[in-house]
Amino acid sequence: MSDPDQNFPDTPVLILAPTGNDALNAANVLAKIGVPSQICRTMAELCRMANDSTGVLVVTEETLDLDSMGCLRDHLKQQPPWSDIPVVLLTRDGEVRQKVHDILNFLGPHGNVSLLERPLRAITLISVLKAALRSRRHQYEVRDLLESYSLAVEGAQLGSWDLDWKTDTSRRSLKHDQIFGYTTAQPHWGFHTMIEHVIPADRPLVKDAFGRALAGEGLMFEARIRWPDQSLHWISIRGRVYSNGEAEPVRIAGVVIDITQRKEMEEAARIQRERLDLVLEKTEVGLWFWDLPSGKLVFNSRAKEHFALAQEAEASMPIAFEHIHPDDRERVQKAIAEALEGLRPYDIDYRILTSKERWVRAIGRVFTD
Repeated sequence: MSDPDQNFPDTPVLILAPTGNDALNAANVLAKIGVPSQICRTMAELCRMANDSTGVLVVTEETLDLDSMGCLRDHLKQQPPWSDIPVVLLTRDGEVRQKVHDILNFLGPHGNVSLLERPLRAITLISVLKAALRSRRHQYEVRDLLESYSLAVEGAQLGSWDLDWKTDTSRRSLKHDQIFGYTTAQPHWGFHTMIEHVIPADRPLVKDAFGRALAGEGLMFEARIRWPDQSLHWISIRGRVYSNGEAEPVRIAGVVIDITQRKEMEEAARIQRERLDLVLEKTEVGLWFWDLPSGKLVFNSRAKEHFALAQEAEASMPIAFEHIHPDDRERVQKAIAEALEGLRPYDIDYRILTSKERWVRAIGRVFTD
């Protein structure tokens, strides 16, 4: 009886392995863990069947001639932004040959490829495919979040306003006044009326933003306001200044949106980050981030401890390599290069030079624009 993993998306695995028993063996293994699969006869068929609901693509090395690779790459390039469908490439027995490197290079950043050497062991195949399906599940979660965000943006109602700078009077939409806490349109609204609704701590920021806009910059700021019921809300205002023929500012027009929910979410995220930091303090996990364009390397406090760096010290790749055991540096450099080229994920063990020898495991992933 199958024992489906409820954490997996209900999505099929497409298999292209036209020679031998690889396709049938893989399908039987997937059936045992409750994952649906479908065997394809050609790359063209696989590319026709593959869509957003497909969980994983399993293909063999020998099926990827130039035409098939082109077909696969074109399909992968057409994925929506959230999608990075996992591809499991079944290679032949022995060391990875030049053809496999050529396949990985040809697919480039469009291919989320894992290599699996034949002959296949059922337990290895299950492990790799489960990992790939978990990755796909996370992609669906991202898709759902993006769709929710898109619906929120489409449904957002902006308040429009057009201010006569000389008379301090304005024309506004009803939504504008509602964003400031009123259910009906107010008889008068101007710059000074708006400033009265801004909390005292944010008034200098707002006045400075208008001053810079009158000097030629765009109008853009976020501030806190008080509604008539004294509740606190956040607004974001965007606008521009219009001048007369004598280059004198006469009008300022723009939009306003209530960003209270976003600010609350940012605050909740900040609290979550602080909680995560507290949890990580109790573990041996160090976090790091390497910004490739700028070359900036960021370590959290635990990562600095692993590299025997002072908490106030700046991290950099040269400094990090100084703390890696000389016998391990070449391996680390090779692992980084292969990760950057998309050949394999970054996952390596090496020694750190401290008062006593310390082994660490470094895991990372390359993200591209």
